[in-house]
Amino acid sequence: MTHLTIKIGTSDFRYLRERGGYYVDKSLFIAAVIESSQIIVLPRPRRFGKTLNMSTLKIFLDRKEKDQDALFAGLKILEQPESILRHKARHPVIALTLKDWKFAKAKELETKLRYAVATLCEENADLLPHLSANEQAVFAALADRSASLSSLQDSLLTLSGWMKRAHGEDVAILIDEYDSPLINAWMEGHLDEAIQLLRPWFSAGLKDNPAVFKGMMTGILRIGKENLFSGLNNPEIATVLDEGAFEDKFGFTEDEVATMLADFGKSDKMAEARQWYNGYRFGASTIYNPWSITHYAKSHDKFPRPYWVNTSDNALVYQSLAEREDEIRDQLQAILEGREVRAHLNDNTVFADISRDPNSLWSFLVHTGYLKVGEPKQNSAGDTVRPLALPNEELRSIFRTFVDRAYWKPSYQGLVTILDAILEDDAPKLQKELGEMFRQIVSFHDVAKNPEAFIHGFLLAMAANLSNRFQIESNREAGLGRADLIMIPLHPSRYGKPKIFEFKSIAADANPETALTEALAQIANKDYPARCRAAGFADFAAFALVQQGKQLFIRMA
Repeated sequence: MTHLTIKIGTSDFRYLRERGGYYVDKSLFIAAVIESSQIIVLPRPRRFGKTLNMSTLKIFLDRKEKDQDALFAGLKILEQPESILRHKARHPVIALTLKDWKFAKAKELETKLRYAVATLCEENADLLPHLSANEQAVFAALADRSASLSSLQDSLLTLSGWMKRAHGEDVAILIDEYDSPLINAWMEGHLDEAIQLLRPWFSAGLKDNPAVFKGMMTGILRIGKENLFSGLNNPEIATVLDEGAFEDKFGFTEDEVATMLADFGKSDKMAEARQWYNGYRFGASTIYNPWSITHYAKSHDKFPRPYWVNTSDNALVYQSLAEREDEIRDQLQAILEGREVRAHLNDNTVFADISRDPNSLWSFLVHTGYLKVGEPKQNSAGDTVRPLALPNEELRSIFRTFVDRAYWKPSYQGLVTILDAILEDDAPKLQKELGEMFRQIVSFHDVAKNPEAFIHGFLLAMAANLSNRFQIESNREAGLGRADLIMIPLHPSRYGKPKIFEFKSIAADANPETALTEALAQIANKDYPARCRAAGFADFAAFALVQQGKQLFIRMA
């Protein structure tokens, strides 16, 4: 058995290698990047090795890094020809991660971008002697976060040009989790503003930039070209559906898993690992979930269990499933029963389509790692479709949890009472019944990362059970803003008033009554009832719902 140890959650290649961490050799990712197009976008599910691969690439290319030969000793990349090895320790590198760029207001994203660019300036202070007086003034403004918006959006182009001139080599621009702020913006209702800020930044730095050796972006989704990449006419985009050099560079192959389990004395567990963590199909390759396999190899658990569910930001999945509940219930049941469904998959993700087009929802679930795809087939109409299924037992467990939480079945003894409380505009009753369900079923982990998004999805799932009576509108424009949830009766004489919901999440030491008052005031001040008036209703019921830990507080105006 190897003396190496598994260092869970380590995505820093140098740290891993210097401290004897077990490393599945993915170093040929570097060669694939060098031999590919100038600009590359590689979407893969969370925890499939994107950040570690990016760190490995950065350390290999970066002229400021040291001891590359020692760090890469024994790895396949050092066996490559001179056409690859000549790039080792040669290039200036701009490396950024957008992973934690989460924000409640659109203006906060600009602040995060300013801080990130200021950090790049700090890391490259050695450029100053090579700059003119005017350029030094631009550098200073970027460094102290006072630059104009146009200068900020040109910062990748500007910095890379200075770096090439100072060091005499083309620059690698590496951006990890490029779509994280866009996913967050979509959930918070600021997607258009985020696109307007980031699209010029990406485009200026990566489109026809003569200073760029390689531009590399990783993320979860391939954001629709008409949104983010309209300024880029040259990226190579390799998704999980594409065959080619990158299909086996993220996640573990069958041989890699067999070697790893043997190294940790678990060769007899290969069949079990295959049943629980195998089954993804990237291009033409069969891939295992690396996060789960790593935990499984290290674990002393008697039985396998789902590890991946505890890592992903699932709020978007909850919300997306809930919004399509009526149309896809039968398909979800088929998937849970081990049967296939067929769909026409889209390479691009257009967020607005997820909530209105079932094929876009299935595509979203494939690209985020919740479903696997089979060989393309033609349906009776001559269209190309893909069979979809659960890849393994881990995902079956996770998916069952999603479905149970997204679609509360009427058999649940409290659901009818909850729906009656909504229909009757009875806030005390709704607080009692919905609060009891929330405390019994939801864990603190569910609400830890993005509580407002989770409670939004939670109540949206409740409302979905009334979609035969109401038009359910989530995060739609109303009045002077976006209402969290509006329910418009399909038959006014039978189903009563429209319902308007505003959600708030507060800290443990905050006052729920104050938050309830603020939520109801927001409904009035933002004139959300304008949507009800436009639908022909003079009256409405306004609900404020406040989440504090595992408690819910509800008040009606």
